[in-house]
Amino acid sequence: MYSTCHPAFCDIEKLGCTNALQITIAFQTYIELCEVKRFWDVQYKYNKSLDLIYLEACATKSSPLQKYIPWPAVNAISLNHIEQMQKELKSERWTCKTGIARTKQRVQKEARKEN
Repeated sequence: MYSTCHPAFCDIEKLGCTNALQITIAFQTYIELCEVKRFWDVQYKYNKSLDLIYLEACATKSSPLQKYIPWPAVNAISLNHIEQMQKELKSERWTCKTGIARTKQRVQKEARKEN
């Protein structure tokens, strides 16, 4: 997509997910957890059976590990899908982080508006 990208973005792309939107939202969530919230031990993972990228992180150095599921704000989510994710990820609790991906075209359009 881009000739140069953040190392974490490149790593997330290599996890096995084929959905470009999900990869982008996962990267945005990763940056938010690392840089904005300053969480500890942020790791991105991929569940092949769900075709889902999710993140694990600790809010503080001594807090328990929490799961975060990046979810595009444009996609609906059903209770059945939530139950399936809980079962596959072996977790009754996780946080759904919604986001809107900024595509290359959208970034270029925004840049033209600023100039």
